[in-house]
Amino acid sequence: QKLVKRMLEGMGHRATIVANGVEAIERVESTKGRGVDLVLMDIQMPVMDGLEATRRLRTMGYVSLPIFGLTASVARSDYRELGFDDWLPKPIPRKDLNLKLRQLKKQNGHLPSVIERQ
Repeated sequence: QKLVKRMLEGMGHRATIVANGVEAIERVESTKGRGVDLVLMDIQMPVMDGLEATRRLRTMGYVSLPIFGLTASVARSDYRELGFDDWLPKPIPRKDLNLKLRQLKKQNGHLPSVIERQ
């Protein structure tokens, strides 16, 4: 996770790391979604996994907040059904992360901050 944070910061983004799905929800809620432009959500986390945290964020109204699922399993074709906008494999290849961020920036016009799981 620290490596991903360094990669993101090296690309000029701010990154906040949280330990689990509950903290991810709390972080998004603490800013009412402002200042959080993307969530990199690990699917397997303690306390609350990324699937449940994503489901809850969507239910709470964060339907336009981009959430990318992170998984060590094989390619996910069901990521949209699970509430994710996209997914990335673990470990995250820098080129893949950079490509996804550029695509998101092209869509939204900006991408200054990211939150991701510790």
